[in-house]
Amino acid sequence: MGLWTVCGSYCMAYKTNGFVPEWFVAGFQSGRKLAADLARAGKWEDAVKDNEKGWQFHDWLDYQQSAEEIERDRDHNRNRQREFRRKLREGKKKESE
Repeated sequence: MGLWTVCGSYCMAYKTNGFVPEWFVAGFQSGRKLAADLARAGKWEDAVKDNEKGWQFHDWLDYQQSAEEIERDRDHNRNRQREFRRKLREGKKKESE
């Protein structure tokens, strides 16, 4: 469960859409064995992404946002905040006039 949790955090931080590279898992004690256990339990599936071996979280996109959705939301929030700050600055300029 610890490896599953840490790898889930890795996937969110690096927006891998649920792909866990083998090199990341290999850094943990018994990492490959635990990954095989997770695959046997149906939590992960063997996968290859950009010619890199690893595992894919089962149904990741059913429960988490995709990398594209995360970026879309971040862009939306940046634009919303930029507009809010612009209106705030304009309001302060009007008050000082």
